[in-house]
Amino acid sequence: MHALTVNKIKSLLKTLSGEEKRKVLTELKEKDTRKTVEKLVLREERKISKEEALQDKLMALKSMEVNLNQEGYKSVCGIDEVGRGPLAGPLVIAAIIMKTDSKIIGIDDSKKLSHEKRKSLTKRILEDAVSYAICEVNPRTIDRINILQATKRGMAQAVSHLKTQADYLLIDAVTLDDHPTIPKSVMIKGDERCYSIAAASIIAKEYRDKLMVDYHDLYPEYDFASNKGYGTQKHIQALKTYGPCPIHRKSFIKNIVRGPIENKRLNKAIGNRAEEIAAKILKNKGHLVLEKNYTEKSGEIDIISHHQGVYVFTEVKTRKNTNYGHPGEFVDKTKQNKIIKTALSYLIKKNLQHPPIRFDIIEIVGDVMKENYSYKHYPNAFSTSIYY
Repeated sequence: MHALTVNKIKSLLKTLSGEEKRKVLTELKEKDTRKTVEKLVLREERKISKEEALQDKLMALKSMEVNLNQEGYKSVCGIDEVGRGPLAGPLVIAAIIMKTDSKIIGIDDSKKLSHEKRKSLTKRILEDAVSYAICEVNPRTIDRINILQATKRGMAQAVSHLKTQADYLLIDAVTLDDHPTIPKSVMIKGDERCYSIAAASIIAKEYRDKLMVDYHDLYPEYDFASNKGYGTQKHIQALKTYGPCPIHRKSFIKNIVRGPIENKRLNKAIGNRAEEIAAKILKNKGHLVLEKNYTEKSGEIDIISHHQGVYVFTEVKTRKNTNYGHPGEFVDKTKQNKIIKTALSYLIKKNLQHPPIRFDIIEIVGDVMKENYSYKHYPNAFSTSIYY
């Protein structure tokens, strides 16, 4: 063996496994004194130890299902939830029945796994699933019935949605009163101790994380793509700056942000003050202000003014800071279209036949209530050619 090159030894080890590989490593350790070989042997022994530890972990995780299978239960369902603690987003529950011969190395509590590892395991889990179901409980329901009852409701729904009838339920930490005819066991830290519960936790985690990334596109100021709705410092600061969005759990944030009535009044006062400042900016530039808060069914225009023969329709946006982007960036295509349609309605009502028009944005950054702000005025902020 010692006459072989290191590369040939590597190639040989790749073809071996189990006891044969151990014998070769023992022989190399005893007879080959080359430093490169010593390092290779040490590396391979560590790899074997890691693989054996993972196999032992797998057998321990599967012990509950194996025992139940021996008792005659063939459709053992693991149930777990993800998202009990976040300030925003739904609670997600997964129920899964794995094939009795499923043996996926690396399955563990989803919180202990990286995103890439969870993603890889999810693909393999779904391939080995006899049946699975994923259910959401929305923030409004969580606020209404509390997080524990929401968890129980979601678990019951997930079991009901399985295409294969479960004959035994393994549940992480929560006592489930629904489905009384199905025998069940509750396991504390079940996602660390039970194969099918761990599998359920992984697919639920992947599902919810993807959902929160999608919500990030709708509400970028809260950074849901990074925090997934949990109460990170950045998320809490965004809540204090912008108030809650539609997917926040009001019962979870009541000690962080103002109540909805107070918050609505403050936002309205801030908006009114910002529009007063914007109107003053336009007047100082020679604009004749014709309308404020002009409203039609199609939408609202903050300020309509006339300047050097041009009718100007101005959208006013304000934020305390630019941590989550400049205010003007939130005037998206949908908002632009509403403004344009409202402007055309205004011109028709005023019997104005195709006068020169433009659409401006004034963004104000800072505390407008304390007169501590800066502003930028963007003439011709967006195009009207497809409408006008």
